[in-house]
Amino acid sequence: MKVSPQEFFPGWIDEIYHWHQVATFKEAGFNGGYYTIDEHPAPAPLSHFNFHGPSYPITFGLLARLIGWKLYYMPYLNVAMMVLSLALFVFLTRPSHVQLVLTALIMLTFWPALIYTPTNMREVLFDALAIVLAAGFYRLSTKAESCSTALPICCGLLITYLSLFKISWTILYLPYFLLIRRRLKLSVLGAIAISGLVTVIAYGIYSLIIAPYPYFTTDLISAFKVSLRTGIETFVDHALLSLRHFFKPDDNPLWLMLRFQALLVIVVGFLYALRTKRDQALARSGLVIGISLSILLMENILLFDVGDWRDYRLIAPMLLFAIILLIAHRRQTLVALIVMTNLLVTPEFLKATQEHKSIHFEVDQRAVEQFESRISSVMAYNPEAGGWCNTLLVDFPAYMDSRMVGVPPGIGISWADNLEQYTEIKSRYLLISNESYAILGEVARLQPIASTEIGKIYLNLDADCPDIPQSPVAQTDIWRKTTYHSSSSAASPGRG
Repeated sequence: MKVSPQEFFPGWIDEIYHWHQVATFKEAGFNGGYYTIDEHPAPAPLSHFNFHGPSYPITFGLLARLIGWKLYYMPYLNVAMMVLSLALFVFLTRPSHVQLVLTALIMLTFWPALIYTPTNMREVLFDALAIVLAAGFYRLSTKAESCSTALPICCGLLITYLSLFKISWTILYLPYFLLIRRRLKLSVLGAIAISGLVTVIAYGIYSLIIAPYPYFTTDLISAFKVSLRTGIETFVDHALLSLRHFFKPDDNPLWLMLRFQALLVIVVGFLYALRTKRDQALARSGLVIGISLSILLMENILLFDVGDWRDYRLIAPMLLFAIILLIAHRRQTLVALIVMTNLLVTPEFLKATQEHKSIHFEVDQRAVEQFESRISSVMAYNPEAGGWCNTLLVDFPAYMDSRMVGVPPGIGISWADNLEQYTEIKSRYLLISNESYAILGEVARLQPIASTEIGKIYLNLDADCPDIPQSPVAQTDIWRKTTYHSSSSAASPGRG
């Protein structure tokens, strides 16, 4: 069945909230509601956004103020970003015909980029900027001392910008400062020291602007608080589990192939790094590739999760960075091998795209419109009120439902995960099940104002908010005419 690009719908949970946060920034800037888990916001008061931080909503929210923000816009923007990044690569590296062909073959077979292009995920932005960074690093490796000052400055700013999206991009600081150390009159130890300092500063800023989320690192810190032994055991157990998953023979072939390619490129990168006498520029880039990818894999295994698309999404942009850098250095044989290994898992790619098609192009739009109509009739963004007065607290499984895109822009959506821990409720609105009401109704005075197919909507009378009169339609007709029943959720292929 043929589908139109304008039928695209952000179906995964990450996509839903990426899209909605952009819509909120477009509508309200930094004054919108909160996107949190259990009403725990980012330490920085200005950031009302979730555990992925404000960088994505700000970047595309500013763009949305110029071009609008419809549900199907992001796939078009993804294509535009990839085209622009490849144009910059061509401009900066002046590739030969063979290099252009290899670049085209890589982009036609690099399945992670093709899988996520027709989505609202952040991965295509990372892929596009990885291509630009690869071109920049190529120029730094070939003309480290003679290139204009603007190039290293732009590369450093781009790494910093990416680190505000995902802190793992800070791994590029080490090879970056090693490349430009002579311009800065630094020793090798000095370059390592300054890269470590900048990474710590970046991590500090990142920690301030993202809302808390229960990652493994949170569990690890809690384990070390119990005792040193508990912390070490937790760390070792997680590392061993991640290693087993990393080399799991019956895992998704797409994931296995990407891991194999990453390991291959790491080994080859370090081998190139030894060729200082034959080709110093290639040696520098080999060191960049070996350092960045090996640190990324270690981080992924030791501190993050392996499997369920998580390591796939984390590794892919950095692997693309390495491949594009190899193309710039005319490593045709290795790149051709990567293309051939990509082709080996083509059936799995086609299977994945077919599954994604049902999620993104076969959504009941009428149900979404009905939900939007019902919820917008009882709540709307109030620019005169504070963030919590423009926040909707939602329980599971409503939080996972794709219809949440129908929540009015400006209204933040927070997830009530651990209901037992609430002693107060800061959000003005709630969309919860009867079971959740039995718990949260003991914490605050909740007035029912409407019902939807995925839960009942309540007004929190204890919220510190100015009175906002509800329309008679909202409190009578909709309440009587709608019925409550649970809805299936649209799950994400893993957070990242």
